[in-house]
Amino acid sequence: MRALALSLLAVAAALPAADLGAEVLPLIRAKCLSCHRESNRLGGLSLETRAAAFQGGTGGPAIIAGQPEQSPLLVRMALPAGAAGAMPPAGPRLAEEELAAVRSWITLGAEWNTPARIAEPRPPASVDDAGMDLARRIHALIVTRAKEEASERFEPYREPVPGTD
Repeated sequence: MRALALSLLAVAAALPAADLGAEVLPLIRAKCLSCHRESNRLGGLSLETRAAAFQGGTGGPAIIAGQPEQSPLLVRMALPAGAAGAMPPAGPRLAEEELAAVRSWITLGAEWNTPARIAEPRPPASVDDAGMDLARRIHALIVTRAKEEASERFEPYREPVPGTD
């Protein structure tokens, strides 16, 4: 298993930092932002922006560029389930290849090649029954008017078609 982790680390280290960022930032979004975002800074930490992650929370910076083994983000992600301080505290642990990607990403400077803020995708807005009823009535009105306008413009073909007596 250690050999696999080392080989994955070597492959991840060979990737450009931008590729690693594209792999790591979605992990942060999925595994960390429910507790560590601007509006919900558990431990004083937000991981929504590079500046906030490097500033850190009450325990200091979460990421120390070039020093993955001293970066609390990786250290806590690598702790076994149930260990004090393990992150994320609930749900499945990160896979070895995910940890290797985070390690390589931090080693290469933890580039943030996305918009300034990585936010969780917002769920689609829910529409109540009254809103759906209104939308259905508007749609029916549009369809009815379109049919009326089409029938007003429609002129039947009056010329004889050869061979159709």
